[in-house]
Amino acid sequence: MMVFLMIPRALIKYFVKRLIFFVITSFAAVTINFLIPRLIPGDPISTILLRMEQQGRIIPGGEDLVEIYKRRFGLEGDLFTQYIRYLQRLLQGDLGFSIMAFPMTVQEIIFRALPWTIGLLSIATVLSWVLGNLLGAFLGWVRGGKAAAFITYLALGLNQVPYYFLALVLVFLFAYMIPIFPSQGAFAIGRVPSISIEFVIDVIYHSTLPALSIIIVSLGGWMITMRSM
Repeated sequence: MMVFLMIPRALIKYFVKRLIFFVITSFAAVTINFLIPRLIPGDPISTILLRMEQQGRIIPGGEDLVEIYKRRFGLEGDLFTQYIRYLQRLLQGDLGFSIMAFPMTVQEIIFRALPWTIGLLSIATVLSWVLGNLLGAFLGWVRGGKAAAFITYLALGLNQVPYYFLALVLVFLFAYMIPIFPSQGAFAIGRVPSISIEFVIDVIYHSTLPALSIIIVSLGGWMITMRSM
């Protein structure tokens, strides 16, 4: 209690405001995530059944199967009932089944992609930190030149670009317009993950574009910070 009383009121107000903002933002994000799939024209269950039919799988008892899938995807009842059930499952850590990758659950998809995401972000962040500090030190050393000013303004501009937007631009340019790099995947289709030079090179090749989008955007922040020291 005494420790709490020693905390400045301004700091308490700051944390309270941030907490309220976090709660409102999280609630809005969860609500939008719930509404968007349900407002899109079409029936996800029909999509799944159609995909199963295209794969040559026999679907007996169509109506019963539809009801089963409705329960699995939380599509029973009116929109408000679905929303309450959605929040209850979310609070329990149940993200449900994936429509696009059914019968996999969302948790399985996240856990499958998580190691790749952590590895990509870690390496890209370290590279951007090293390159940004080196370039920032160089800009501080040659301060005043036109080239230094141009690089500084360019870094400031790139630092404001969202990662995903630059990633889309890079994919469009170097995966479609000039097909140098792959547009998706962590490694080539059909390749079995293994501890080998070939597999490592393949992973680096596939991660080049997403890594570049992170490095280029975050490079500016590190560069400007080092330059101002």
